Amino acid sequence: STILDVGAHGAELLLSSTSTDRRITVTYVIRKSTGISKPQAPGAFTLDVWPQPVPVGARLSVRISGEAGERSRLTLHDLLGRMRAELHAQTATTEVFDPGALQLPAGIYLLRAVSGDGAQAVRMIVVTGSP
Repeated sequence: STILDVGAHGAELLLSSTSTDRRITVTYVIRKSTGISKPQAPGAFTLDVWPQPVPVGARLSVRISGEAGERSRLTLHDLLGRMRAELHAQTATTEVFDPGALQLPAGIYLLRAVSGDGAQAVRMIVVTGSP
């Protein structure tokens, strides 16, 4: 609808799964066009995680790109939002941690990195049940 001009636009819906066909007239009124804005350029703060998926007995490597030597906070959450682990890492270095040592069952987790200035990066982590 962002490509439509300001004004009234009409359409008709046909419901044919009922015993008798029904038609519904729809009028869509645009008072102000919002247009499409340019997407923001990606920031320099990114989070890379490998291997994916990671078997329970394997180690997970994490690298945060950004200003070298800057401290970042990493938190690992399950899909219910519960924090399962927290650690601090420096950007431009590779950190390694063991999901088995954290006693994480197989499943999907969210790894969030937050820089000192508040920039955030999030990655989904998949932990499989067999090495």
